[in-house]
Amino acid sequence: MTNLQAANTILNTILRRCPHPCLTTWPAIIVFALTCNIAIAADTQSPNPAQKTNPPAHYNLTHYCGESDNMGNQYIDKLIELAFSYHPATVSIETLGNRCSHAREKKLLEEGRSDIFWAATTKEFEATLIAIRIPIFRGLLGHRIAIIPREHQGKYANVTTMEQVKKLTIGQGLDWTDARILKANGFDVTESADVENLYRMLLANRFDLFLRGVMEPWDEVNQHPQLPLAVEQNLMFIYRMPAYLFVTPKKPDVAAIIENGLWQALEDGSFDKVLINDPFFKEALQKLNAKKRTIFYLDNPLLLDTAPVDDPRLWLDVTTLNAAAN
Repeated sequence: MTNLQAANTILNTILRRCPHPCLTTWPAIIVFALTCNIAIAADTQSPNPAQKTNPPAHYNLTHYCGESDNMGNQYIDKLIELAFSYHPATVSIETLGNRCSHAREKKLLEEGRSDIFWAATTKEFEATLIAIRIPIFRGLLGHRIAIIPREHQGKYANVTTMEQVKKLTIGQGLDWTDARILKANGFDVTESADVENLYRMLLANRFDLFLRGVMEPWDEVNQHPQLPLAVEQNLMFIYRMPAYLFVTPKKPDVAAIIENGLWQALEDGSFDKVLINDPFFKEALQKLNAKKRTIFYLDNPLLLDTAPVDDPRLWLDVTTLNAAAN
């Protein structure tokens, strides 16, 4: 029996024992109100002993698409584990390694067959999935540098104007937000649903530049030692493009735990520690040489009103990036 139930019992006892209702109703109500206040306070401060013995919840999250050794997936796993560290619940993440387009990933989350994925946000993603509106790479996914054929290194050293750079053709993944942004800025973009196919198309001179987020290209080149690829050294494209974690609408409790945990990690600095200590990010800062690159700023007409563009806690700007990289 809770203290509130006991208070109700006291009231019923008073009403049964007092013979005259006119003399007892108001005193009884006053006694009941005071007793309820005490009871509620006691119930709040004294948890049910049964609750103390229940083990914390465990969530087994499935990432249907993508490989477990992918740089982005490894980083996201660390962020999710960090977020859960602020909550009694525990988490494990299983990445199944399937190749999927973003459209396929979206459908899988809608159906609850996959629990999480990350991508640059779009209105289509935010319409049906739970978006955690914290840019997971602090905006660095919108800092784009190119993978090129190794023999083309130095070919773009004299490209310094927007007119010149728009003569270059660009390869991107099918359904990628980047492809739509680049097209909106007047670039000729070739798309493929298979990232591996983009490397082959690049080497066949189907396009000039395969643009990647600033933390991605060195790892990708290292993972393809059999291919004559290189990271281009002279150009960088920058546009405001937040990448979010998306959670299946079937598990809003998971989304709430992750969002609350990431905000706490931002406040106490743990979020930045995960980012800065990530080996792929470290390598990018060491090799980027941002000050010697010609930077092209592009508009993002797809940027949603929901994007937290005015919150400086969530973004690294190019000045910060240059300082960190040198």
